[in-house]
Amino acid sequence: MGDNELKKAFEDLKEKMIETRGHLKIVETRAASSEMQRRRAELTQKELSTMPENTIMYRSVGRMFIQEDRKSITDSLTAQIKTQQEIIDSANSQKRQIEQRAQEAENNLRELLKSKKIAA
Repeated sequence: MGDNELKKAFEDLKEKMIETRGHLKIVETRAASSEMQRRRAELTQKELSTMPENTIMYRSVGRMFIQEDRKSITDSLTAQIKTQQEIIDSANSQKRQIEQRAQEAENNLRELLKSKKIAA
């Protein structure tokens, strides 16, 4: 392999690693956001469960509030918790795949540098 080919391969691998790290940060941010939303819904659900069944409750919709019974609000929170957990699981799966690609790119970069040292 010539110097130009090694240099181009090195730049390609370096660019791939930078891109992979960017994707990893995006996925981690999405997982953290979903985790916060899930946790907030769990805490709200826990607080609502301590209130009497016949308590008048309101759900925020945009800039207004709609009166609903406790069961429909807790059902909505349960669905939200489930959805957020699915998003978190998906993000963690994507994170593992991205980390694996990053590790492969890093290993390829190391091999490239070793071959350059051996050739020199």
